[in-house]
Amino acid sequence: EIGSLDWARQCPWVAVPKHLAGAKRFVIMVVGDSMTPGLSIGDRVVFEYHRSPRKDNQVVIANLSAFGVDSSGRTCGAVKRLIQDAEAWIFRSDNPAYKDIRVAKSECQYPILGTMVAVLKSVDSAS
Repeated sequence: EIGSLDWARQCPWVAVPKHLAGAKRFVIMVVGDSMTPGLSIGDRVVFEYHRSPRKDNQVVIANLSAFGVDSSGRTCGAVKRLIQDAEAWIFRSDNPAYKDIRVAKSECQYPILGTMVAVLKSVDSAS
């Protein structure tokens, strides 16, 4: 869906080093603990837009109803490790307290929004 980006004016903006910036790149802030110890709550992570994963065990951000729905009814995104077999996408957390989420490829052809490029150091995102 294409719409107005007026809501983005209220979002915090972060500086991204030139070597990590790109036309297809975006930054998210981690809000959960499913990827600890590698990613912690509050970490800012650079992702590159890709609809198809590049390799197994890659950290991706995905958009699936299995991750929940926000207060406005939009499907939530989640950062996970991606593993796949012939029939399914398997989203795995680094934190062993979370179970894998398995989604049939026949139900969702392109669940990936992007692949992880780098975690911003606090010095990188300081304004």
